[in-house]
Amino acid sequence: MDEGLAEFLREYGPREGITDDEYHWIMVYVAFYSGMKASIVTERLSVIEKYLCGYDRVSNYAESDIQRILQDPSMIRHEGKVRASVENARAVKSIVSKYGSFKAFIDLFGPFSSLNNLMRLKSRPQEEFSYLADRTVYHFMTDIGLPVLNPIGS
Repeated sequence: MDEGLAEFLREYGPREGITDDEYHWIMVYVAFYSGMKASIVTERLSVIEKYLCGYDRVSNYAESDIQRILQDPSMIRHEGKVRASVENARAVKSIVSKYGSFKAFIDLFGPFSSLNNLMRLKSRPQEEFSYLADRTVYHFMTDIGLPVLNPIGS
């Protein structure tokens, strides 16, 4: 293992025990913080959570559910972010079905064994999930405990 990576892991270490729902929730809030004033998102996190937490429930949303969310004045009514959260719930559900858990999917890449493996993993969320682009994917990876730095802050 690269000595720099090993030192980083000794200091910060991986987050243990993240549930599949928590992986999805992290994707949700990362999408909402992206490009928005953090204080606005923070103020409304409980409303966002009310509608978009729980990947299994959210993955079953119909268009009428999305429209109901978008009509709530207490919600951040950004259609792209709401739709991305629903699409990402469906993607998480698919991954959990295929690999047994989201963590098992991440572990396939061996992200703690080399920088190359970590960077291979970085490209997968960008390909498979909405609103995880070049910079926001680092926010997601940081918040799930991978040894990267979030270039935009949390």
